[in-house]
Amino acid sequence: MNPLVNAGAVTATSMVKGTTYDATWNTVMAATLADAGRNPLTKKQVMHAQYVPRALAVISPPLDAAGNSVRAQKAITDISNALGGNPYSATPR
Repeated sequence: MNPLVNAGAVTATSMVKGTTYDATWNTVMAATLADAGRNPLTKKQVMHAQYVPRALAVISPPLDAAGNSVRAQKAITDISNALGGNPYSATPR
């Protein structure tokens, strides 16, 4: 379980009503992970608590000093290299 998450965060997150289905789903999923795999609406244990750190590691990418996703930068570089492009170049018109 993430040591930065406390019962207040779980409660506050579970009270947020999303304006779209995706926003609502994301809110419920965040609260579920914060509560060690227990859904805040149904109170059911929907995933084993032992898997929460792995799930958080997948959805919480490491960031560089500027706050950018390290994995995303690598993916962009790999795709650009595979296609023979340079994402940092500009072509004058």
